[in-house]
Amino acid sequence: MEFSKLQEKISYLKENGVTVSEVPCKDPHLLQSLERMFGIELPEPVRQFYSHYEYLQIGPFEFTWARNLPELVPKLRREFHIPKNYLPILWDGMGGYYYAVCAEAGASRPESYGSVVQRPAVSGKTVEFDCGEFLEFVLSRAEIAGDDV
Repeated sequence: MEFSKLQEKISYLKENGVTVSEVPCKDPHLLQSLERMFGIELPEPVRQFYSHYEYLQIGPFEFTWARNLPELVPKLRREFHIPKNYLPILWDGMGGYYYAVCAEAGASRPESYGSVVQRPAVSGKTVEFDCGEFLEFVLSRAEIAGDDV
């Protein structure tokens, strides 16, 4: 999916009164720092999103602040044993998160690279949700937020 399609949807929602809060990314080195810090390779759609937005809220959906990731990721790895290649992108409202599937640095890309999975907060539980592509997932949240428009 093209990033421009997501931006068009966000513009449409704003024009029609849906709550949209955007904080543009001001640090051009942020993504490289995050990749080094976490030992991951971000999929291009995730890179596009976080190159454009440090924070995005569409209706009730608040995507994870990029600035919060350095504290959040180690905490989730420690407390909930999330895989090293998972990047939390959206709280699920039930104690867990939706994660973008990345690749571990220096390793081959997993089959699910670039997809979004939902993993409950309960350690040891399996993935309960899977979306084939990150930007499709973000667009799906925008469409849900705009259901009444």
